[in-house]
Amino acid sequence: MVNELKFRFFKEVKDQTTGKSTWQSIAISPAINAEEVSVTTQAEKLVVAEGKEPIIIPYGVKGEGGRVAQFVGTFKGRSMEGPLMDEYFDVLQDDVQLLGYAISVTGTGGTSILPELGTRKWRIEQFSWDRQARLMGQWKFNLTLGYIWENPAELKLYASGIGTNQPTNVKFRVTKGIGTSSYSSGTPVFGVKIESEEEDLNRAKFKTITQEFDKDDIIRIYCETDKSKSCFFGVVVEPVKNSDGTVLYNCVEIGTLLQRIQCAKVTPGLFKPRIKIPNPRKGEFLKLNQFIGTILKLYTDNKICGYDPTPVTDRSSGWGDKDVIPGTEQKLSGQLLSGMNILSALDSLVIKQCGMRTWFDRNTGKLEYGFVRNSITIDPTKEYIKNTVKEASQSNDFNADFVIVYDANNQRAQSIDGDLTGKTSVSYKIDSVVQDMQLKAMAQRIQKEIQLNNDMFSVTFPAGVVRFQEGDMFAGLGDDTVNPKMPWRGGVEKTPLSDPTDTVWKIKKVTITDSYTECLVGSSFYSVFDIYRNSLKRIAEAPVSTESKDIETNEIVAHSYETNTNIDTWTV
Repeated sequence: MVNELKFRFFKEVKDQTTGKSTWQSIAISPAINAEEVSVTTQAEKLVVAEGKEPIIIPYGVKGEGGRVAQFVGTFKGRSMEGPLMDEYFDVLQDDVQLLGYAISVTGTGGTSILPELGTRKWRIEQFSWDRQARLMGQWKFNLTLGYIWENPAELKLYASGIGTNQPTNVKFRVTKGIGTSSYSSGTPVFGVKIESEEEDLNRAKFKTITQEFDKDDIIRIYCETDKSKSCFFGVVVEPVKNSDGTVLYNCVEIGTLLQRIQCAKVTPGLFKPRIKIPNPRKGEFLKLNQFIGTILKLYTDNKICGYDPTPVTDRSSGWGDKDVIPGTEQKLSGQLLSGMNILSALDSLVIKQCGMRTWFDRNTGKLEYGFVRNSITIDPTKEYIKNTVKEASQSNDFNADFVIVYDANNQRAQSIDGDLTGKTSVSYKIDSVVQDMQLKAMAQRIQKEIQLNNDMFSVTFPAGVVRFQEGDMFAGLGDDTVNPKMPWRGGVEKTPLSDPTDTVWKIKKVTITDSYTECLVGSSFYSVFDIYRNSLKRIAEAPVSTESKDIETNEIVAHSYETNTNIDTWTV
């Protein structure tokens, strides 16, 4: 049986002694077509999934009139179920508020088929016929509805400021040492600000009344809302004594220790060694995880303060076990490590060449790399949105008819063929040699992606929300209370390199303080510009040919981070 949308009508009946109202079912409407429906809640902020029953976050709904709906519908036929239905609708138009009527959504068999309104009762605040439509036999009508809070506990839950138990300020403590610790063993601090972002090492600062920590101390910062997991793991850069006697500590993420070890062995003399991981090696192409393991081995042989970034967590959706640049068929090139420290060598490979990200676990300091980290499902009792601001758009401001791409040898490919007379174009250049078919595919992908919506939003959460990390993605997030709206995106990002349709909101930057947490979020989809972040550039005109020369380098044997083998030879 086909399910049909219908309204069940109720009439308000007041007890003469107590004055309390009950709702008496009086009729069921004929089948209705829902043409328009919208629900608005006067709340602090909402997280609402489009197409599903609105989930009201239990904070800041303003009293009994805090949730209203607009409904426009037509009847599928002029026939009415019951002789009084036409009479009811006409009476509703005359004085609906005085008489006290309500509706609930039902359907064939009693199943709700209008999730925007759910199955609860809605008071009819205003009713009107579209008379012109009615004369044409459509029986079109408009309803303004107010949600009926039948359960006193439910109304209390949604009342402003009631039931949240969410503090406006939170406390932090800091522990010292490389080993694991917890909030209870830490030193109380204040003025905490933690800034975590994908583009750089994370930073933190805090204050104490008297000096408690020294330069190069390894520290963890804990919040009272999650006492077992640190929200920052790093190194004190330099304590600074303020004029009021307090001490300010600037800190940098634990990964900074990888910057203190150079890839090349330091030797005396004018000429410094040139170090290279060759690829292919003995006729075989190396995989990405082998490159990473080889670079990290240079550090783990000379650990600082006992810090070990291994074992590494691969979040690359399988690309770590391949020998090509993610999203392409281009082989990974040999890595020249001369003049680089361990971290810069990793960033050059993973970020600049492979278009991915590197992170360090906030509790263990272990290295992670890939496209996205953890999928987060918001806890609406604590992690409700306080404010949302649209940031400057990352979308391109042009709409060319076709795209031209040049490679390092100035080979040219364009996104479309045929007569290009009168068509506009935009040109790009990639700083590597690319095969013809791959170059054309790149041009076609750029053509498709330059107009994707890459808007970004800053979303503010209450104090004490500290589990969000840069690189995490939200399983569901949106805010329709701002203008322009922050569209709802939900689900799991499965194909960040090739399919923008399943994109979700990914955290680009997190700021944690004692009074709020702010996340800068953007698309989790990795466009061609992310993949070739530093090698693909827009150009104004056709490039001029250039020449390059190879240099002799020392070579080191490659190892995967999954093995414990040593780097055993240096070849001139």
